[in-house]
Amino acid sequence: MEQLLQDYALYKRERRLMDFSDLLRYADRALERVPALLAELQTRYPYVQIDEAQDTSPIQQRIAGRIAEQTGNLFLVGDEDQSIYGFRAAWPEALLQFPQTYPGAKLLFMEENYRSTPQILQAANAFIAKNRSRYPKTIRPVRPAGQPVQPVHAASRQAQIRY
Repeated sequence: MEQLLQDYALYKRERRLMDFSDLLRYADRALERVPALLAELQTRYPYVQIDEAQDTSPIQQRIAGRIAEQTGNLFLVGDEDQSIYGFRAAWPEALLQFPQTYPGAKLLFMEENYRSTPQILQAANAFIAKNRSRYPKTIRPVRPAGQPVQPVHAASRQAQIRY
C-alpha cells in the first residue's frame, strides 16, 4: 500500500496534478501562511454555512472555522446519524463537538420527517438509537401510515445484491 501511495504522489508531481485532498491541504496551508488571504476571505464571507456537515473532514472544518473566526458566524447543517463517508475522512464528531468548539453556539434539531412513513421511522429510530455517539433525538413522521417494514436477511453480500 505504501508503494502505491508513493507511486501516486510521484505521478501527480510529475504531471503537476492535484487531487481533492491536495487542494484542501494547499488551501489550509495558504490560510495559515498568508494572513492577507485569510483576512480577505474573512471580509468577503462574513457568514459561512456547511451543508451535510457530517460528511466533512477535519481539514474542511478547520478551513471553515478559520474563515468564520472573526465573526463567529458559522452554521453547520447535518445529522451525525447520516454520516456514510468515513472512507473519505468524514468527521461527524464536528457536529458533536460544536458546542465545545464554539461556546455559545445554538443547536437546533429538525426532527420532523417529510419523506418516510411512521413504520419506516420507527424501525430506523430503533436501529439508530444503538449508536452511542449521537445527540438524543427522535425523528417524527409527517406522512400517514404506510406498509409494514419487512426485514430481509441476506446470507451474503451476493445474496443481498440479488435481492
